[in-house]
Amino acid sequence: MNVIDPHVGIDELQCITTHFMASIHHGDPMEHKPIGSRYPVLMVKVGSLQDVVAQLACTSGDTVDHAVIMHPGLTDQNAFDVLVQVVCLKYDSNTREYSYDPTDVGYTLDGTGQLVLSSSALADWNGLNGPGTRYQSQVVLQRGKGGAWEKFDGSYDVSSVVYAYEGGLQSLIAHNDLDPDDLLLVEPAAELIGKDYYASGHPKVDTYVQGMVWVPMGVRIDDQVNSGTPYKMKAADLGAPCPVNCPTKGFKFPHTGVDGCS
Repeated sequence: MNVIDPHVGIDELQCITTHFMASIHHGDPMEHKPIGSRYPVLMVKVGSLQDVVAQLACTSGDTVDHAVIMHPGLTDQNAFDVLVQVVCLKYDSNTREYSYDPTDVGYTLDGTGQLVLSSSALADWNGLNGPGTRYQSQVVLQRGKGGAWEKFDGSYDVSSVVYAYEGGLQSLIAHNDLDPDDLLLVEPAAELIGKDYYASGHPKVDTYVQGMVWVPMGVRIDDQVNSGTPYKMKAADLGAPCPVNCPTKGFKFPHTGVDGCS
């Protein structure tokens, strides 16, 4: 596995989305099926995301003030779904770690790109028969390349991913000259992670890890390196996973990831 940056070119995009279809399913370890695609598709209007961020006056004390948290879920038709949260970050200059205060406020995706506000979004998502509960109770993952299938384990399988806005999604928007009416497609992805990659013990075995990739719609994604505008004609996938990086623990945004496709 090679160390890579957070900018996703076309070869990696095709690989990690294919890994999701092959290695993260719904069902049980003995009988399972690929997770379907939601219709209408999961997309976020650039202006809607910018408006939500602008409404939160955040000053972390470092370069990243806002985080966008994505919570995976399943619809009642076993299609992949997400809940979006936007939060203010706090920064500890001694540990150089971020944290954020837990909140139930969040946003569902209405199919047009608008973020639909709910003050109880996360509680509902993880409540009885909620999409998050459905995901965690029905998802099975493959442990390693060609490995055994096991049920989702909340102690180390990913239940949310935290993305930096400043320097991350904001740069993705800027480098591709996206307008407020343009759209970001959210696609589920999976990468093969070795058990020793995370120093804190996540995961405890080689496993395919749930991720999500932000793809600027209408932009031709390529593999060309653009040093001044690294997100130009690229997607973005690298966030901080929970576990390990959950609200009550300090975390750092990864600047490099692992190419689970090599």
